[in-house]
Amino acid sequence: MKTYLSKTPVWMEATKEIMDLHGKGLVVNDCGKVYEVTINVTPHAADDKRASVELRNNYSVEVHAGDTARGILSTDGCRHSSEFLTSYTLGLIRPHTLPSPQHVELLLVLPSGPEH
Repeated sequence: MKTYLSKTPVWMEATKEIMDLHGKGLVVNDCGKVYEVTINVTPHAADDKRASVELRNNYSVEVHAGDTARGILSTDGCRHSSEFLTSYTLGLIRPHTLPSPQHVELLLVLPSGPEH
């Protein structure tokens, strides 16, 4: 069973293609749910030949003490939702050619079905 998105970092070879994804905008179509994210590539602290590819959906929500909602609480007081790409997902990324409200360069359409 293939996993396309992970809630935890997935470490893979830090190729030039992967490193070049850092900072790019991506439109994700996940079974009809469409959202824009920023790609954040993080080299592994102990092994600079490996990196993880994080999708950050930057949106602000009111955060309360003890809040356990999904996402990462950052220093700006906003909650940032994060997911990580797997090796299966990298081959699905294509150039984004449709007009977008923000500058988005890439498109990811995730397969639907039992493998998703």
